[in-house]
Amino acid sequence: MSEQFNQELSLSGKIPSGLFNAMFSFRGCWQKDAVVTKSLAFDGWIITLYDIELTRSQITLSEHVKQEVPSSWDAAALAEFIDKYGTHIVVGVKMGDKDVIHIKQLQN
Repeated sequence: MSEQFNQELSLSGKIPSGLFNAMFSFRGCWQKDAVVTKSLAFDGWIITLYDIELTRSQITLSEHVKQEVPSSWDAAALAEFIDKYGTHIVVGVKMGDKDVIHIKQLQN
């Protein structure tokens, strides 16, 4: 089920996202959570009012940003770069609302 959620978030793989963990109140290592969980279910309505995406293109970094990328492994320099520029580029957004019930059944 985490793969389905990841696809909705445009993420690959089966490792649960933070959103998935929060919806089903998972708190630990995902492998351990999977072992103690018998089944998961959700039902409801998701209403998208706006869905905006940037046109797919070859995005390149500005020269001044490229120059600030640390040339070798330096934890402090890397942390400073991430604080300044972040780690992700937003390419789209969905706005709306949802009314969803989440159910988790444990093995015991």
